[in-house]
Amino acid sequence: MQGCTPVELDIRQKAAEAAPDPDAARYDDVQRVQDIAKATPGIPFPYTSRERAALFFASITDPAEADEMLQSAAVIFGYALRADFESRRDESHGVRHDILTATLPSGLKVDLVGRAQYIGGQDAQQDAPELAAAA
Repeated sequence: MQGCTPVELDIRQKAAEAAPDPDAARYDDVQRVQDIAKATPGIPFPYTSRERAALFFASITDPAEADEMLQSAAVIFGYALRADFESRRDESHGVRHDILTATLPSGLKVDLVGRAQYIGGQDAQQDAPELAAAA
């Protein structure tokens, strides 16, 4: 026997009459970001939350190659999501990240995070050439 019980029919009717889920568009956008990442070789796995989808290109150590990959990803995601990416930098705990961010109509922000540069301490060769020469 197929079909629904009267209780199940009542639950379905109430659900259909309820207001639409306000996060439905974000769910769709997160799925689109995941689909693009899955279909594109070299794109890292996206980390997602309610407000943001972030893709970290941290494994690329060559700065020129990292910039090229980040710009290519911005073109791919920009075209597929119909979004424009804006460049910004974030500094936290002595580490600078180059980030391209787009905000989709649903409110979901997509971050393409480039290489991290240590801006303090002994690892900061670009900021402290005298320490690098001494090492």
